[in-house]
Amino acid sequence: QTQIFYKLIFANYYHVTEDSTKELLFLEQASEITNNNNYYKKENPLDYISIFIRIIDIYKKSNNNTFYDKINELRNFENILDFQKEVSIERIFIHTNQAELDFLIFNNDIENAKIKMNDLIKKLNHNKFNIEPYHYIAIYYQFSAINLLQTEYSQSLKFINKALNEFKLNERPNTYIKSEILNIVIHFKLKNHKLVLYCFENFNKKYKKIYKLSFIEKNLLNTILKISQNPLSTNTKNEFNKLLEKINLKKNKPESVSDKILHYFILRNILKSI
Repeated sequence: QTQIFYKLIFANYYHVTEDSTKELLFLEQASEITNNNNYYKKENPLDYISIFIRIIDIYKKSNNNTFYDKINELRNFENILDFQKEVSIERIFIHTNQAELDFLIFNNDIENAKIKMNDLIKKLNHNKFNIEPYHYIAIYYQFSAINLLQTEYSQSLKFINKALNEFKLNERPNTYIKSEILNIVIHFKLKNHKLVLYCFENFNKKYKKIYKLSFIEKNLLNTILKISQNPLSTNTKNEFNKLLEKINLKKNKPESVSDKILHYFILRNILKSI
């Protein structure tokens, strides 16, 4: 245990300093120590799972197919579980499925993300797990994003409403706020311009002091606000082209899944009809 925690000290340091390459190195070393001690692994399954989830969370923001090897390795862990089996299987189910969706979204594979989403919806409808609100907010955010990128706006709105209306900010603050942003984007696509203006004003009142918008979030919202204020006299495609130029000049590569969703949304709106 001390050997594992020693490696995690370094992993945590590099997580805070946002050096994912070195963070992954020490997480892999901690995982290797666990793998070399089957007794510890079986007696402390949640330790093993938590380390592995962190490894998967780094791989999911890449195009490295090692991601699927890691997913399968964690799922195979179910076969040797004895202690804390129910809660362990529940965590593996939630995190591996969410990570798969994020991986597909991050790599702009929205077609397969939709297939995976429909499969997960079936599993959730028949699951026997006690899934916490923390996870459901993220799942509904993912479902909404996938439908948005598939131009299925009513379905997208359905899932974002579930995230915002059935749960509370304090249950998963960061994703809940990102759901509010996605809500504005969806209403913009539905041409609910007055509602966009209302939601934007409400968003600023609630979150301006507690949430720092990313570069992409801030500039997309400003573009949507500008268009919604004068929808008939504003050239939407030109505004989106200006937005993309600004992002390219900044060389702001999306590093989070949520920024990747918005960036893909911007590209899709330029390449296809607005």
